[in-house]
Amino acid sequence: MTNALGFPTYTITGTPSGGSEASITINSNEPDIFGSYWFLDGDVVGWDSPDMRVTMLTKIGNDVDAEGEIPADLHYRGRSLVLKLYCESTSETNRENSRLLMAQAANTSSCLFTADEVVPKYCYVTRSGNTNQGKLAMAEHGYPGKASGTYTAGSDNAWGLPVGDTIYLFETTVELYASDPWKYGVTPVTADFVSGVATFGNPGSYPSMNGSINLNPTGGGTGPIDLETTERLMVIGVPIIPAGAPALNPIPTELTINLYDKLIYDTAVGAFVSNYYYLRDMQTPWLRFPTGDGQTLTLNHDTIGGNLSFQPAWI
Repeated sequence: MTNALGFPTYTITGTPSGGSEASITINSNEPDIFGSYWFLDGDVVGWDSPDMRVTMLTKIGNDVDAEGEIPADLHYRGRSLVLKLYCESTSETNRENSRLLMAQAANTSSCLFTADEVVPKYCYVTRSGNTNQGKLAMAEHGYPGKASGTYTAGSDNAWGLPVGDTIYLFETTVELYASDPWKYGVTPVTADFVSGVATFGNPGSYPSMNGSINLNPTGGGTGPIDLETTERLMVIGVPIIPAGAPALNPIPTELTINLYDKLIYDTAVGAFVSNYYYLRDMQTPWLRFPTGDGQTLTLNHDTIGGNLSFQPAWI
């Protein structure tokens, strides 16, 4: 969703441990639950790209080939996001309540930052950063009369509180940190297995591991079940155990493979009750969903049904 001027809106939604969910929507020209309006000043710093984690190796030698360095261990760091916001409130009471609402939304656990761009995307975040400051600075700016030159969108009403109203304004700087730097599409990609093949397209710019595979029915037994994309093969089966060792359960009738949390469990029972981690052949990697159209995930048993679901990923 874009706003009336065609720019993205942003949302910070958090659920503190043991608390209630709180949500702040920015640039939407829609008030929060206390009637306050939130606006972004400038860009979302860090949304363009996370920092790189780079180790430079020194070249050894005495000739010209020893000049320079060799970059190694090229990976992304977590993504730090910094937002400078302004909030317009209708009273001192509502200003205080909206400040508390922001502190509740930008919390230390179960927090999402969503950008409603052309393709809406989100990151898992906490109120923290690479410097571990968890910055949330709020400064009051008195209660000036609103300027008559407030932005308008065509014939729409002026943004924020009506022109001429007394506003109670404050500024806040929020620092958020995504230990997982990927941006994920809000709308998942789904596909069903038909004769052992699920065909899908991944519009993301990178292969995604934020998804799961549900096999039902699996046929039970000990396997193996091969799951293969164009780039990886993952094998599921009950391993052979030494004589006298405790027996391992067979493959359940309905099996979920959670690639993001790296869990394998009986779907009918749930992840917190059953754990079939031993089913993955440790010589094969966890799957990911390749980018591009016409991708396939193929099973070596065309009688096995089920489906897949994942969030496309961008960096």
